[in-house]
Amino acid sequence: MDRIYSNVNDDRLLSIFRVYEVTGLRVGELLNSHREGEFITVERSKGRKERIIPIPLDNIPDYDLAKELSYSVSWVSHSFSLACKRAGLEGKTIHCLRHTFALRKLIETNNISLVKELLGHSSVTVTEIYTQFPRDFLVQVFKDKHINQSHNQQKATA
Repeated sequence: MDRIYSNVNDDRLLSIFRVYEVTGLRVGELLNSHREGEFITVERSKGRKERIIPIPLDNIPDYDLAKELSYSVSWVSHSFSLACKRAGLEGKTIHCLRHTFALRKLIETNNISLVKELLGHSSVTVTEIYTQFPRDFLVQVFKDKHINQSHNQQKATA
């Protein structure tokens, strides 16, 4: 994310992007939400009437700033895609932040049903699409596992 965010010169945009990254909100849902403490309530969510999402304490100022601003969804989407392009990541959209959130939450909680609820999906099948691991991540996991196994075998024979 640092690679993308380093290509954004507008603190307002950074706040908006960070909120999407840590909440998994759909691009238009930020406009139809409100915060009570460390929870965001999304009203008029796709397929559901309402859902509640936790927001990390560090990102509450980002949320509050994003809610104070007047902006269009298309401006936010275009700005994110442009920052990605500048970072050398062609074809990325702001919706990718939702996928990033889903994957991180799955790794953190190991509970796909919880991730489904946080994203507001109607079924786990949809959530599974969001939680596919990128190839480079899997390669690193396999390398780490191999290194750990080799290290453990060396300790056992020593």
